[in-house]
Amino acid sequence: MLKNSALRIAETVGDNVKFVSNKNIIFEIKMTITDKHIIESYSKLFEGLNPLTKIELIEKLTKSLKKDKKSKESEFLKSFGAFDSDKSAEELIKEIRESRKFRNKDLEF
Repeated sequence: MLKNSALRIAETVGDNVKFVSNKNIIFEIKMTITDKHIIESYSKLFEGLNPLTKIELIEKLTKSLKKDKKSKESEFLKSFGAFDSDKSAEELIKEIRESRKFRNKDLEF
């Protein structure tokens, strides 16, 4: 269960929501109309849940927020040097250029 979670909403100003952890801003989100609609739809579903289930849901959402930030950054860093090939750069360029296909089509306006 969620106990002494360090992640919390610091403030909401208009459509902006700031999330903080230990007084450091983790991220700020600008909510769209679609986001607001999704939240309203889900909140109606949650009304029928018992308090324990709601707490478990809060815990899982909090973990996913922390994981998303870490995984996005690590996935980005992992992408460097990810392409591996025995072909030289010149061979790859030649292969890409030869695989291009163009159509001669007159466009009418």
